[in-house]
Amino acid sequence: SATETYVERPTWRPVTKFEKRGVGLGHEVFDLLYQRMDSHS
Repeated sequence: SATETYVERPTWRPVTKFEKRGVGLGHEVFDLLYQRMDSHS
């Protein structure tokens, strides 16, 4: 993200079975969001 922190889960990303399992076991889930930069100068 622009602030170099974790972001809330985007609405377009579904919750995965692994995420559900981890949350059920008491783990936290963190999302990272990246933006591709143009490599042409």
